[in-house]
Amino acid sequence: MAANPKPLFSLVLFGGSTREKIDKVDKITRLYPRKDSYELVVVYNKRNTSTSELTINNDHSIKLLGVNKGENSVNLISSKVLKICETNYFIFQNVAEDVYDIDQFTEIISKHGESSPDVVAQTTPVRRKDQYLIEDVPLLFVDKSLNNIMFARSILENSIEYPDQFSWKINCLLNSQFVSINPIKQNIINNDDDQDLATYFNSYSEQIKRVKNLLSKTKMNIYIRNAILKNLYEIIIGNQIGLTYKKIIKESNSNNQVNFLNQFYKWLKEIDIRILSFIPAIRYYFIRWTIDNYLSFSYAAKRQHLNVLKYIISNMHFDTHQTYIQKHNKMYPAALNAAKINSTIPIYLYLIKRKFKKIKG
Repeated sequence: MAANPKPLFSLVLFGGSTREKIDKVDKITRLYPRKDSYELVVVYNKRNTSTSELTINNDHSIKLLGVNKGENSVNLISSKVLKICETNYFIFQNVAEDVYDIDQFTEIISKHGESSPDVVAQTTPVRRKDQYLIEDVPLLFVDKSLNNIMFARSILENSIEYPDQFSWKINCLLNSQFVSINPIKQNIINNDDDQDLATYFNSYSEQIKRVKNLLSKTKMNIYIRNAILKNLYEIIIGNQIGLTYKKIIKESNSNNQVNFLNQFYKWLKEIDIRILSFIPAIRYYFIRWTIDNYLSFSYAAKRQHLNVLKYIISNMHFDTHQTYIQKHNKMYPAALNAAKINSTIPIYLYLIKRKFKKIKG
């Protein structure tokens, strides 16, 4: 009789009550029939729980890991999990958090074959590409959550038992060389449509402060730290703030346009100028897109935009400036002149010339 094939990965459930674990196992096995792609490991408190309570639907293939009180966190149990599992990949699922698409994890691991990634994640990358570095996926660094990350055995074997889960997670991520991604849309902040703009921007400021504070507690290289923050801003502006900006401008309400640009200007000045120039979404939305849609702006909004434009240009790195002026050799000089003389006239002249050029065809 042939032996059962080894599962591709182990899904480790921790945290929560016994009832929550039973419910989570039931949900996972209903949504994702295993078909030998993964095995379940349930971590339980040896003092308060008997193994008979965790024999779910008579499924004896579920592995049980008993731990002492106070040990029920990933940074303390990962080494114990390695001893009872033979799989090469591990997902640590807090029962209080949502389960990500397990079939996607299975598909990614199966696809790579011998070129095994160190980390597989379902998250929003800063941009799509074939292979990622860890700084390309900044949303992995915003909290201690682990349920959208799969770690290779080699990463866990070299991990250190940090006193808190976030430091342990950061250590594992920074030890990763090859990252594979299933790109999904994630919002760092779920803002209410009725929220006032001051609160809207403040929510992003507070989130970024939390990330900076968390990263400051690690032994992270300053260049990697800045790359993570730069890419985090790129995702926030590209996927959220920029879309809100477009919506407000298209609604043609002058007060809302001015208010948005005023609040964005204040928020923009909070960004470290050492990374501000390397966030492409700022230049796209607040130079290119704005000029392309200039006629949708009220006069007051155009005047307020000049403050934003002057700040972006005055803090632009020389290399970025050179690249931009070569790539947009008609539009960008108009933006430069507008900022220099604090007037919208150079932008209007550029738009008139562009229109006549299109007419002449």
